[in-house]
Amino acid sequence: MGDAPLAVLLHLVGAEVATTMKVAADDVTGVVIPECGRFPVEEAPRELPAALRPFIAPYRDRGRSASGSVGP
Repeated sequence: MGDAPLAVLLHLVGAEVATTMKVAADDVTGVVIPECGRFPVEEAPRELPAALRPFIAPYRDRGRSASGSVGP
């Protein structure tokens, strides 16, 4: 890995975070945002919401009432 481009190394390190979290959690989905480091809100403001949407959707949809408004 010493000759690998930085982007490849960052992707591998990012993927390892999900692997590590699987030790502590039952349902883990890893997402690596290319060229994003420790501050995704600042570094990938468009990509972050797209990456979070599948995770948030079941909770968002469960809170909607028949009228379309968000419930408690």
